[in-house]
Amino acid sequence: MKKLLIITVILVIVLTHSCTKKAEKNDATPANVPAIENDYALEASGQNNGISDTCAENHECQHHDELKWGTDIDNALKEAAITGKMVMVDFMADWCPPCRQMEKETFPNPDFIHKAENFILVRINVDHNQEIANKFDGNAGKYGGKGIPNILFMDKDKTPIRHIVGFHTADALVSVMDSVVTGKYQQ
Repeated sequence: MKKLLIITVILVIVLTHSCTKKAEKNDATPANVPAIENDYALEASGQNNGISDTCAENHECQHHDELKWGTDIDNALKEAAITGKMVMVDFMADWCPPCRQMEKETFPNPDFIHKAENFILVRINVDHNQEIANKFDGNAGKYGGKGIPNILFMDKDKTPIRHIVGFHTADALVSVMDSVVTGKYQQ
């Protein structure tokens, strides 16, 4: 009986410690992130501008360690003008099964993470930002749009380069990203 109690106490301590570390890590704002793309501070303050409510509440956001998802297209375009990178906007919703599947399978993939270094990443929750989703033709079907997940690639001048709708595996999305970066795809 004592062994079971000791094991339980140890597990509670380990789990509590790991959750605290995770929260500290997610609350940290990277020092090298320019102010125009620093949406981590907004997320921690609850001003999440479209990231899922679950993310804002528990700080276990859908940000993978290597990815920085912004929530403001205008800031992303400013950064694109400075860096020369393309902007990739992921229009999604918490209730969307293919969106959740991409979050679980596609975005954590190392090949996607590596390719994403060539883009400014933005995530727009269509339930919270319908006006923005409509403006960029990224809204869900239930709101009269094309459907989600809906990914728009554009340059610093807001020129659409490519627009894809539906679930994409990491390999498929990386291929699309390659075509955008190399300019081998024409809308």
